[in-house]
Amino acid sequence: MPLITEQTGDIFSAPANSVLIHACNTRGHWGRGVAATFKRFSPAAYAHQYRHCTKPPSLSTPLSVHQRSLVGTCLLIPPCEDAPKRFWIACLFTSQGYGKKGVDAPDMILDATEKAVRDLGVQVEAYRTGEGKMGEMGGCWSVRINSGLFGVEWQRTRSVLEGGGVEMVVVRPEVEDDGGNEKAAVGVVGKNVRAGRGKRKERDEVRDEGGGMKQTRLKFGKGN
Repeated sequence: MPLITEQTGDIFSAPANSVLIHACNTRGHWGRGVAATFKRFSPAAYAHQYRHCTKPPSLSTPLSVHQRSLVGTCLLIPPCEDAPKRFWIACLFTSQGYGKKGVDAPDMILDATEKAVRDLGVQVEAYRTGEGKMGEMGGCWSVRINSGLFGVEWQRTRSVLEGGGVEMVVVRPEVEDDGGNEKAAVGVVGKNVRAGRGKRKERDEVRDEGGGMKQTRLKFGKGN
């Protein structure tokens, strides 16, 4: 059975207790796209990773040194009580910076991805074979990490993930370009995030800083 299985849809439709994976910068910003959707899904999870990224282990450690040291690691956040559905959130730190001028080079991102996914595998295996004090942990689900504003071709990242030893379902866009990267809106990511958040109408385009899931959210009159 292949480690990586792809399907179209909404990552937040994964079964409860799943591990949801997305790529992050180490500055702690979840400002756009899927990252922003994760932030809305669980502000507590966002606050957890922000502290992780912005609080060096000692006063003598410069912030930039701390943030560079996080590249190639994974932060596995347990389910948070403020979330409308019970998920673990895995932050793969594949770039220190973000944006056109701040993001790391593609080869550096791929190297960090390899290390981070192995770190994730170690943590998942340790939890599943341990006492499991924080409840059930299901399978791993991911967006097409790195293929959005991080600018790495998806097939290159997929090759790295295939050697990472972690079985996962990758939720992909319904329309893509010839290189396998996202091209058009899918209108589904984030739909279930609005569950329990009340009625809301909006139309906007979002794109993950690391996750590669670009979509136009259509007008949902009833939320989710």
